[in-house]
Amino acid sequence: MGYLAVSEVGRTRGDIWRRVAAGQAVGLTRRGPPIAMVIGVGLDECKAFRAYRAARLGAVVRRLQAGARASGADRLSDEEIQADIDAVREERRLEAVGA
Repeated sequence: MGYLAVSEVGRTRGDIWRRVAAGQAVGLTRRGPPIAMVIGVGLDECKAFRAYRAARLGAVVRRLQAGARASGADRLSDEEIQADIDAVREERRLEAVGA
């Protein structure tokens, strides 16, 4: 696997695509450390990745729902939620004007 600075991607993208098509992985770096990898994938890998992301999102939603139930937030009315939103907005507005 080779590494390439993100700043070089635009200038060398043809080479990147050729390397990936040949089965190589290309690591992308930003100011030194690697931040991403470009790898070749097929339709099956794309489908598997989408399924993984959907499952991960589902787990996050379930944790948020459990937290809301534990704190009682799931029983707040729309009016109570709006009142909290309005209070936070007013607090931020006052902070912004230095009051």
